Amino acid sequence: MTRQEASGQIGQREFSVGEILRLSADLFFENIGKWLLLCAIVYFPTSFIVQYVALQLPVDEVYNTLMQGDLYAVTQLDWTPYLIYYGVQIGMSLIWLLTNLAAAIYADRWLQADRSAYRFGEMMKAAVRRWPAGMLVAVLLFLLILVLITMSMFVGYSVLPLLMILMVVAVLILIALYYTALSATAIRQKTGPAAYRYASMVIRRKIGKTIGLTLLLMVIQMGLSYLLEMFTSSFGVLASNPILLCLVAALVNVIASLSTVFLSMGITIYFINQEQIGPMAARPQNPWELPGGF
Repeated sequence: MTRQEASGQIGQREFSVGEILRLSADLFFENIGKWLLLCAIVYFPTSFIVQYVALQLPVDEVYNTLMQGDLYAVTQLDWTPYLIYYGVQIGMSLIWLLTNLAAAIYADRWLQADRSAYRFGEMMKAAVRRWPAGMLVAVLLFLLILVLITMSMFVGYSVLPLLMILMVVAVLILIALYYTALSATAIRQKTGPAAYRYASMVIRRKIGKTIGLTLLLMVIQMGLSYLLEMFTSSFGVLASNPILLCLVAALVNVIASLSTVFLSMGITIYFINQEQIGPMAARPQNPWELPGGF
């Protein structure tokens, strides 16, 4: 399906999962240079920092203490390096959201065949403008999952199996809603809870398909990332040179992060398709909605 065909049909009929994947692949490989540059800018410096901090962790000390079976000694260990590491991970994951936002913004314009595609600088500028709103969407997801976990602690063991099933279902729904909310944030200027509300209205008719497509794209993403991480582990010989090891790991992570671009494009194409053929297509704009949709 060409860009013109996709543009003409996306508001006329529902695309199959296969069509969404093919469109995402066309968009991905057609602009592979842009995606490599995007991932290099976003992921190379941040991945280098994360890898360097990881090398400073006292892994051997913790492992040896755990093997001794002395619980008191474990509590006396200095866990500060691990707190720093996970803090850095969280901070970098918020930076990595730029990739999701940029890919969604580009995919939205690409589907508008009557308009020229974004240039790289235009795409990045638009992504940076929506970056704070994207971070808020991610923080809300974290808080929602935290609430679910906290509530589960007050449930008795007799209903634990049922609770686990409900927790898995709830988390799957939240993850699917999160990625569609990122699309709403990137291309519909929604912010915070409004992004989740808008996304839920778009996908509520097809929540099963939304979860299935999201899981499929996540499996593709995780599969590629795992293969490349295995490739990185083969460079154990570089462990004697921490800087070189961090550079190699950062380069591999740049390639692995291309799967994030593919995921975001697939979700965005699906989101726009559902938006234009669903109830939101005939929904009038609310004149009382605050700027940014908060």
